[in-house]
Amino acid sequence: MIGVQSLLRTPDGAFVPVLEADPGDLDEYYLAGAIDLEINGTQIIDTEMWDYVDQLWAYICTMLQDLRSSGTSRTYFPDQPIELKFERLPSSLVLVSIEAGDDIRKVSVDEEELVERLGCAAKEFFQDMNSLLRQDRYSGELRKIDSILRQ
Repeated sequence: MIGVQSLLRTPDGAFVPVLEADPGDLDEYYLAGAIDLEINGTQIIDTEMWDYVDQLWAYICTMLQDLRSSGTSRTYFPDQPIELKFERLPSSLVLVSIEAGDDIRKVSVDEEELVERLGCAAKEFFQDMNSLLRQDRYSGELRKIDSILRQ
Protein backbone atom coordinates (compact mmCIF):
# COMPACT_ATOMS: atom_id res chain seq x y z
CA MET A 1 0.00 0.00 0.00
CA ILE A 2 1.22 3.47 -0.88
CA GLY A 3 0.18 6.63 0.94
CA VAL A 4 1.29 9.92 -0.56
CA GLN A 5 0.41 13.53 0.15
CA SER A 6 1.81 16.81 -1.18
CA LEU A 7 2.26 19.59 1.33
CA LEU A 8 3.28 23.23 1.10
CA ARG A 9 5.36 24.98 3.75
CA THR A 10 3.76 28.05 5.33
CA PRO A 11 5.77 31.11 6.38
CA ASP A 12 5.66 29.89 10.00
CA GLY A 13 7.21 26.52 9.02
CA ALA A 14 4.04 24.42 9.18
CA PHE A 15 2.97 22.11 6.36
CA VAL A 16 -0.51 22.18 4.84
CA PRO A 17 -2.19 20.33 1.95
CA VAL A 18 -1.82 22.22 -1.33
CA LEU A 19 -5.39 23.50 -1.62
CA GLU A 20 -5.34 24.75 2.00
CA ALA A 21 -2.36 27.04 1.33
CA ASP A 22 -2.75 30.80 0.98
CA PRO A 23 -1.49 31.71 -2.52
CA GLY A 24 -0.30 35.06 -1.15
CA ASP A 25 2.18 33.26 1.10
CA LEU A 26 3.84 31.34 -1.76
CA ASP A 27 7.01 32.13 -3.62
CA GLU A 28 6.04 30.77 -7.03
CA TYR A 29 9.68 30.34 -8.08
CA TYR A 30 10.90 28.61 -4.92
CA LEU A 31 7.94 26.55 -3.83
CA ALA A 32 8.84 25.10 -0.43
CA GLY A 33 7.01 21.98 0.59
CA ALA A 34 7.23 18.27 1.17
CA ILE A 35 6.00 14.96 -0.08
CA ASP A 36 4.80 12.59 2.61
CA LEU A 37 5.41 9.12 1.15
CA GLU A 38 4.74 5.87 2.98
CA ILE A 39 5.10 2.52 1.23
CA ASN A 40 4.00 -0.74 2.86
CA GLY A 41 4.31 0.75 6.33
CA THR A 42 7.76 2.31 5.75
CA GLN A 43 8.01 6.10 5.84
CA ILE A 44 10.20 6.91 2.83
CA ILE A 45 9.84 10.71 2.64
CA ASP A 46 8.57 12.97 5.41
CA THR A 47 8.35 16.68 6.19
CA GLU A 48 11.88 16.67 7.65
CA MET A 49 13.00 16.25 4.02
CA TRP A 50 11.23 19.35 2.73
CA ASP A 51 12.57 21.08 -0.35
CA TYR A 52 11.31 22.74 -3.54
CA VAL A 53 8.31 20.45 -3.88
CA ASP A 54 7.32 21.25 -7.47
CA GLN A 55 10.85 20.51 -8.65
CA LEU A 56 10.94 17.33 -6.58
CA TRP A 57 7.70 16.11 -8.17
CA ALA A 58 9.14 16.86 -11.62
CA TYR A 59 12.27 14.85 -10.71
CA ILE A 60 10.13 11.94 -9.51
CA CYS A 61 8.20 11.95 -12.80
CA THR A 62 11.50 11.70 -14.68
CA MET A 63 12.46 8.83 -12.36
CA LEU A 64 9.25 7.00 -13.26
CA GLN A 65 10.06 7.39 -16.97
CA ASP A 66 13.61 6.11 -16.42
CA LEU A 67 12.36 3.19 -14.34
CA ARG A 68 10.04 2.17 -17.18
CA SER A 69 12.76 2.41 -19.82
CA SER A 70 15.87 1.12 -18.02
CA GLY A 71 14.72 -0.51 -14.80
CA THR A 72 16.59 1.90 -12.55
CA SER A 73 16.53 5.58 -11.72
CA ARG A 74 17.90 7.96 -9.14
CA THR A 75 17.82 11.63 -8.30
CA TYR A 76 18.91 14.02 -5.63
CA PHE A 77 16.47 16.41 -4.04
CA PRO A 78 16.59 19.91 -5.59
CA ASP A 79 18.38 21.62 -2.73
CA GLN A 80 19.44 18.87 -0.30
CA PRO A 81 21.93 15.98 -0.38
CA ILE A 82 19.13 13.41 -0.24
CA GLU A 83 19.21 10.65 -2.86
CA LEU A 84 16.07 8.79 -3.95
CA LYS A 85 16.43 5.57 -5.99
CA PHE A 86 14.13 3.13 -7.78
CA GLU A 87 15.57 -0.26 -8.80
CA ARG A 88 13.58 -2.98 -10.58
CA LEU A 89 13.72 -6.37 -8.86
CA PRO A 90 12.44 -9.77 -10.01
CA SER A 91 8.72 -10.54 -9.76
CA SER A 92 7.53 -7.06 -10.87
CA LEU A 93 8.87 -5.40 -7.71
CA VAL A 94 10.80 -2.17 -7.29
CA LEU A 95 13.19 -1.38 -4.45
CA VAL A 96 12.55 2.19 -3.34
CA SER A 97 15.35 3.64 -1.24
CA ILE A 98 16.29 7.00 0.13
CA GLU A 99 19.53 8.10 1.72
CA ALA A 100 19.67 11.26 3.81
CA GLY A 101 23.05 11.20 5.55
CA ASP A 102 23.02 8.24 7.95
CA ASP A 103 19.27 7.80 7.55
CA ILE A 104 18.70 5.05 4.96
CA ARG A 105 15.19 3.73 4.27
CA LYS A 106 14.28 0.92 1.89
CA VAL A 107 11.14 -0.93 0.89
CA SER A 108 9.97 -3.02 -2.06
CA VAL A 109 6.67 -2.48 -3.82
CA ASP A 110 4.86 -3.63 -6.95
CA GLU A 111 6.10 -1.59 -9.94
CA GLU A 112 2.65 -0.97 -11.43
CA GLU A 113 1.33 0.23 -8.08
CA LEU A 114 4.31 2.56 -7.63
CA VAL A 115 4.02 4.10 -11.08
CA GLU A 116 0.24 4.45 -10.87
CA ARG A 117 0.16 5.90 -7.36
CA LEU A 118 3.09 8.32 -7.75
CA GLY A 119 1.95 9.32 -11.23
CA CYS A 120 -1.57 10.09 -10.01
CA ALA A 121 -0.25 11.95 -6.94
CA ALA A 122 2.06 14.05 -9.14
CA LYS A 123 -0.80 14.81 -11.52
CA GLU A 124 -3.02 15.85 -8.61
CA PHE A 125 -0.25 18.07 -7.22
CA PHE A 126 0.34 19.89 -10.52
CA GLN A 127 -3.39 20.29 -11.19
CA ASP A 128 -3.93 21.64 -7.66
CA MET A 129 -1.02 24.07 -8.09
CA ASN A 130 -2.45 25.34 -11.38
CA SER A 131 -5.75 25.88 -9.58
CA LEU A 132 -4.15 27.52 -6.54
CA LEU A 133 -1.96 29.86 -8.60
CA ARG A 134 -4.74 30.44 -11.18
CA GLN A 135 -2.25 29.76 -13.97
CA ASP A 136 -1.53 26.98 -16.43
CA ARG A 137 2.05 26.84 -15.21
CA TYR A 138 2.51 23.06 -15.07
CA SER A 139 1.07 21.95 -18.42
CA GLY A 140 4.38 20.37 -19.53
CA GLU A 141 4.59 18.28 -16.38
CA LEU A 142 0.96 17.20 -16.76
CA ARG A 143 1.57 16.03 -20.36
CA LYS A 144 4.62 14.06 -19.16
CA ILE A 145 2.60 12.38 -16.39
CA ASP A 146 -0.19 11.45 -18.79
CA SER A 147 2.42 9.82 -21.05
CA ILE A 148 3.87 7.85 -18.10
CA LEU A 149 0.44 6.65 -16.99
CA ARG A 150 -0.41 5.46 -20.52
CA GLN A 151 2.69 3.21 -20.71
